Amino acid sequence: MPTRKDAGVDEDNFDRGIVPAETAARKEREGEDYKTTPKNEEGEVETTGGYTTSNEGLTNNYAIEPEMYVETPGDIPEDEQPKT
Repeated sequence: MPTRKDAGVDEDNFDRGIVPAETAARKEREGEDYKTTPKNEEGEVETTGGYTTSNEGLTNNYAIEPEMYVETPGDIPEDEQPKT
């Protein structure tokens, strides 16, 4: 899967003089993929909208609401919600 470089994540640490051992090891292990997140290819369902990358290179994937179950973007209007 192709990756993209996250904007605004230029620093490798939060403290200007100390680089944590985990960060240095992750940088060496991941090489050019360090601080990148997956990128969708054309024509695929959007699954990478919740990815973020911290200054130390940690990638998180936060939950987002998929649009694939409704015909129009956004939530289903309240008058069309199933009654419980």
